[in-house]
Parts: sequence; C-alpha cells; structure tokens
Amino acid sequence: MRGGIYRLKEHLAHVGKNVKKCTSATPQALEAKEKCKKAIEATKRKREEKTVRELELREEVNVSRVGEESEEVTCVGSSQPHKLGPIDKWTRAIDPTKADSFKQQQLNKELWKEREHEEYLSMHVTMMSSSKCVKQLDNLDQDLHLQLKMPFEKGKEATTTILSPAFWKDVKLMLAVFEPLVKVLCLVDGDVKPSMGFLYGELLKAKREVKEAFGNVESRFKDVMAIIEKKMNGRLDSPLHLTAFLLNPHYSYVNPSIFDEPKMNEAFISCVEQFYYHDEDQQEQAANFELKKFQNREGPFSKKLARTFQNYDYNPGRASWWRLYGTETPALQKMATRILSLTSSSSGCERNWSGYTLRREIG
Repeated sequence: MRGGIYRLKEHLAHVGKNVKKCTSATPQALEAKEKCKKAIEATKRKREEKTVRELELREEVNVSRVGEESEEVTCVGSSQPHKLGPIDKWTRAIDPTKADSFKQQQLNKELWKEREHEEYLSMHVTMMSSSKCVKQLDNLDQDLHLQLKMPFEKGKEATTTILSPAFWKDVKLMLAVFEPLVKVLCLVDGDVKPSMGFLYGELLKAKREVKEAFGNVESRFKDVMAIIEKKMNGRLDSPLHLTAFLLNPHYSYVNPSIFDEPKMNEAFISCVEQFYYHDEDQQEQAANFELKKFQNREGPFSKKLARTFQNYDYNPGRASWWRLYGTETPALQKMATRILSLTSSSSGCERNWSGYTLRREIG
C-alpha cells in the first residue's frame, strides 16, 4: 500500500474512501483499529478547533485600521475615508499645482533618507556618549593622579621629617628618657644574678637621668615622672626592696643620709619583724644594735677591703660582702645575706601580658 502514515491509519481504522479497508480480524488488528480511529478523530477535532479560532480572530481584527497614524486621505472610487497604513509613508499626495507631485518618490531614496537620519541620530548619541566618556576619563585621570601623588606626598613628608633637626632632637630626647628605664627592666628580668639589692637604687638613678634629660625642668618631666611613679608604686618600692636598698653598701655607704629617711626605717623594721617572726630578741638585736654598727662602719665594716669591695656591683654580690664583714652582726648578717641573695623576675608582668593576649584573641 502506498501513502503516508495518515492513509495507514485510515486503512486500519476503516475510515475514508481513499484506501482499502484492512481485512484482518486478529485481536491485535482490532486493537490497532480502535487506536487509529481515535487518533484520526482527535486530529480532525483539532483541525476544526483551529479553524474556529482563526475565524474568531479575523472577526476581531479591523483591517481598515492598519498603521499608527490617524491622517486620512481620500480613496479613489470610494466615499469612505482611508486610514494611512505602513506603506503609505512612502507615497505623497498628488498636488495638481506642482509638476513634481505627479512623480512618486523612489523607495530606495526614501530609505536612504531615513537611514541617514538614523545615522545622524546615532552619531549624535555617540558624540554625547563620547563626551561623557571623556569626562569620565578626565575624572579617572585626576583620581589616578591623586593616587600617584599621595605616595609621593607621603614620601615627601617622610623625607622632610627625617631631614628635620627637630625630629632627631626629639629622638635623642626619647632615647635619653627610655635608656635608663630599659636598663631597670633588664635588671628586673635577671633570673640568674642576685639583683634584689639594686632594683630600687637603679630606679632612683633612672629617675634622676630622666630629669636630667629634660633639663631638670619640672614642667617638662612632670608627666613622665607621674607615669613612672604610678608603675613603681606597690611593685618596686615594697619594704623588701627598700630594705635591700638600705643593706646594700653600694648605695648606703655612698649616701649615708639613706639611714635617716623615715621611709627606709619603717621598711627595715617591717622586714625585721617579718624575718624574725615571734623572735623579739633577734628583732631587737638586728634593729637596735647591729644596724647602728653597720651604719657607723664599726668593727669589720671599717676595714679598707670592706670600703673597696662596696663599689663592686653584682659579682660576687652583696651577700658575699656580708658573709665576710658582717661577722659581728649575726642577726643582721643572716637577714642581709638572705635578702641580697634574691633574684628578681618579670614573670608576673609576663603572665599579665599573656593573659591580655589570650583575652584579646578570644574576644
């Protein structure tokens, strides 16, 4: 059998007169017959529905209103006004008074006119855009110039600062202020050498050097000294530090007025009471008798070697000096040997710094 799929469906479904009907009566043939019949009916129904939709659409569309303009022209052979359509813009009205009006304009010529108009508008827009781009480029160039100029200006300022004598004068002042303080900090962090007897004395020396760096003008060093006093109070001026300073001949024999300071005497008595706790005899012996011998350089303290050895700093240390020359003052010797053998450490400050760092990392 010749034909397409539609004729095959008609053959199986026994529909139409264009093909011969299928003579097979098997169950498969009967099932195919029903399926093909339904398919043909569905196709026919869709075609009818499409035709109905097209008719309805044609009824809704008003063919006389083609185009966007509302200008009316007189249509030859009709008394009804005709609306201009899309093609009417390429035609001109016939004016008997003008000879050239009898000629219709050429379509290509009008198209070229419209294209030239569009090109002119496009060129105008491009020029406007170009002017904006030029302005943007100018602004970008100015920003780039400022960005390039800023490092240059900063470098210029840095160079001016480095070459300024006032800057180096301030640097010199800063070093003069911080150098003695750094020495004290290094002494505090000495975990090996017995430095307890030198902490308070070196701190007083650092304060004197700071004042000298400011020319001993109180208005200049007042703020710095206030910070130093605030940091040392309760840390480096405890009774233990003051007693170690008093029992160190490196300071007390050079400046005997130390023995007359009430602050030193109170600190010494406090340490004696703490060192010989509940031993009033030893307290009285150390405070009332032996301290005077040490102050007046009596007995072994008056020896020439004792006066020479008092100028030594750390090695072999103040404790060795007391072992050699404090034999006639056993209570004071024992106390001085213990105190002056102590080392100092900044572990407390370092612990605070570590705790602060930990809190900052957690926060």
